[in-house]
Amino acid sequence: MQSNKPKGKGLLIIEDCEATRERLWIFLRDSFKIFLAATASEGLSMLSEDIGIVLLVYMLPDKSGLDVLKEIKTRYPSIPVILITGYGTEEVCQKAFRFGAIDYIKKPFNTGEIKAKVEFLMEINNRELERRQPIFIETLTDPEFETGTPEND
Repeated sequence: MQSNKPKGKGLLIIEDCEATRERLWIFLRDSFKIFLAATASEGLSMLSEDIGIVLLVYMLPDKSGLDVLKEIKTRYPSIPVILITGYGTEEVCQKAFRFGAIDYIKKPFNTGEIKAKVEFLMEINNRELERRQPIFIETLTDPEFETGTPEND
């Protein structure tokens, strides 16, 4: 049986609220490979090159979401992070962007909006990944090129 899930990197959701984690998982599971974490330490241990995007809640039981954001950006600066919070203030928003968040979403959120943002960011990630693929030249048939002699000086 073939999977309908797209190939590519996964979505890491670091959210301490079980109901919110489950809601996001149910809504996004058919479109993305999902990794779930309930704590900062659990989420940070799941970070790898296989993660394409992180949805990160601001308040975690073992560490501030902003501290987790800083650590993610230190270890994997190219992974986009969307900060989600129910305790949003202008100061938190500013810090999130200064620390490298690509977006900031206040609770209660619209799951459709989150899905659209994640799809958009994954598409950008996939295009960047395709551009970074090496190109191999198997044979060089032009003897002028092989010797390094230019054709027209």
